[in-house]
Amino acid sequence: MGVLKYIPDRGDIVGFDLGPTRGHEQKGHRPSLVITPKKFNVIHGNMVICPITRTFRNHPLEVKIDTIKVKGVVLPHQIRTIDWQARSVKYIGDAAHNTVQDVCYELELLIKGE
Repeated sequence: MGVLKYIPDRGDIVGFDLGPTRGHEQKGHRPSLVITPKKFNVIHGNMVICPITRTFRNHPLEVKIDTIKVKGVVLPHQIRTIDWQARSVKYIGDAAHNTVQDVCYELELLIKGE
């Protein structure tokens, strides 16, 4: 019998190393917000995330996040797809529902070019 492992879900805050990176990409071990739902993550073995930083730069797309364990801003413009099993992601906590909605709204604006 196999051991059940953590499977990331939309709204989870996870920690892992974003490296390797290039140029202005967020790097290092940092928290990130999971954007894709658990079903997608299981089927594809990947998940879409937006990194979180403690550095406020007043970028128009930054979304404030304030949980017990994570405080800072989510960076929707740094969206990435990662292999969550290969990167050994660790669950940190949950983002507030309105924070997830705000990030998804900013992503929609980014994709539409508004």
